[in-house]
Amino acid sequence: MKRKLTILLTAAVIALPALAAHRVTVDQLHGWLASHKAANHSDNEIARQISTLQLTERLTPPTLERFKTEFTPGPRASQALDLLADCSVILDPPPNEFASRPPPDSAAVMAMIKATFHFAGATLRQMPDFLATRLTRSYSDNDPHVAVGMPDTTEDPTQIIPHSPMISAGTFTQQITYRDGHEVPAEMKDAKQKPSETPPGLSSRGEFGPVLSIVLLDALKGKLAWNHWEQTESGVAAVFHYQVPQSASHFAVDYCCLSSGYDHMSGTTFIEGAPGRASSFSSNGQFAAGTQINDSYHGTPGYHGSIFVDPATGAILRITEDAELNPSEPVTRNAVSIDYGTVEIGGKKFICPVRSVALSLSRAYLKEQAGIRNILHVNEAEFTNYHRFGSSIQIVASEELH
Repeated sequence: MKRKLTILLTAAVIALPALAAHRVTVDQLHGWLASHKAANHSDNEIARQISTLQLTERLTPPTLERFKTEFTPGPRASQALDLLADCSVILDPPPNEFASRPPPDSAAVMAMIKATFHFAGATLRQMPDFLATRLTRSYSDNDPHVAVGMPDTTEDPTQIIPHSPMISAGTFTQQITYRDGHEVPAEMKDAKQKPSETPPGLSSRGEFGPVLSIVLLDALKGKLAWNHWEQTESGVAAVFHYQVPQSASHFAVDYCCLSSGYDHMSGTTFIEGAPGRASSFSSNGQFAAGTQINDSYHGTPGYHGSIFVDPATGAILRITEDAELNPSEPVTRNAVSIDYGTVEIGGKKFICPVRSVALSLSRAYLKEQAGIRNILHVNEAEFTNYHRFGSSIQIVASEELH
């Protein structure tokens, strides 16, 4: 019943040719950064080389900050390191970052699972109606100037590796409305959602709502097993790995449509699904019609991921979801990582999303030559400004009128 993610290790590579993808461990990345600092390479060159790397282990926030303190990268290299860490969020960290603690026995594991189910149900029942702010920084490697005449050379179309340095699509601020236990879709709000609120290509929604309960219920029909202890900002967490087969999946994936040119983004949108579905993906319909060959996908694929649990309370501290899509589909990868933390709403404390990273690999036709190129989109989202939904009246005493 226990499933472990397969991690591929390769020898350290110091001199990397342009646009060649190299898999490295976190320790090898440290050596790579040290060699470039010693060689006094430029900020732009280091950033370009970082874009050719793929981590085989998760680059955790504390380790990322330690690397930045030690090597003091320039602004471009620093951003490239942030995005490299984002692309590794669905992996386990290096084994030396596991918390040193004896594995739990079967009774303790069952107690944690039971507490986690209780937490997920209680959290949804106790949540008030509220508003929050989602700040999203969006990136992609779909630079039309770089993409001209450049075919897709990725051997595995599901690998999360940029074809060129990532470029910013902008920063977007959106108000989130949570009512009656669900995030309210933009089309149901009184005011229409402004185009400037959501990133082009890939925009995220669905970090709130019944995702936790549905993932847990799906996991029980597949494989769910304790994997390791891990130190988090909230303390030591019990990390469970899960795998949900397609036959038990409520992870709806809806994607349309394949872009007809390299100058169009062909990303996807991570959204909360209908009742009974964990989540779904769909395009935002901004692309012009063109040659269409199997350019859409609609289904409920299997998926896998990790659930980080507070062993004392059953509170979910972090969850990841990674859809198991066929490499031949127009959308080959969709994954999300959500970090939860304690926030105050109306004078009371609740566990809510505080950060998420959404990853998408979709495909675009090349106008100049036959072939299809993968497009990588990365969204970093922060959730702040939680407050009760509704109006309040304050009565202030005034001097008697004469």
